[in-house]
Amino acid sequence: WGAEPPTNSTPWKLNLWQGDFPRTDAGLDGFAGLAPADAFAPSQAGLHNMLGNVWEWTATWFSKSSRQRVLRGGSYLDSADGSFNHRVSCGTRMGNTEDSSADNMGFRCAQSVSGAPKLAPRGYAYSQAKRKRPPPGVGDPLRDGGEAAQRMVQELAAEHGADGLQKWMDQMGMGVDVMTAADAQAKQGEKRKRVEEQVARA
Repeated sequence: WGAEPPTNSTPWKLNLWQGDFPRTDAGLDGFAGLAPADAFAPSQAGLHNMLGNVWEWTATWFSKSSRQRVLRGGSYLDSADGSFNHRVSCGTRMGNTEDSSADNMGFRCAQSVSGAPKLAPRGYAYSQAKRKRPPPGVGDPLRDGGEAAQRMVQELAAEHGADGLQKWMDQMGMGVDVMTAADAQAKQGEKRKRVEEQVARA
């Protein structure tokens, strides 16, 4: 399940707010407020409550400058159609700082699959070096974006290659991976193969 949006005319398979927000949660899904982790049937992968109920902390940074981690899945305070708060879907995400807490935030418990490749969470490397500010009237092409930033990155890549560009971006604390089109295709193929293997084992 998950391809069709939840409605009041079908059995609810996740815990969302139904009713007059924020005054009354009608609890049509069986719960006015939080639900137990296994209150609804699991997905085909055997996972419970990946949508709704509580936002789930992840190890991923929301952005390199915000010092926030990504939360996924939405919570019981969100809606199926986005008419208030967040629209709950597989792509729903928000950020929050690690010292935040609320009754609609939790975390995902996961178990490694034997034989699966070890993946480290991606973070950002911040440069502590003090950089000179450009003189007044001279824009920062990376901040300004657009063609100037694109031209600057292309020039760096042409002069130093992909490895040199990656090193420069790491020093600038950008938290991105530089790769060629062939590398990107190969990475996508590996990711697709891992997912297919995990689904086959589930």
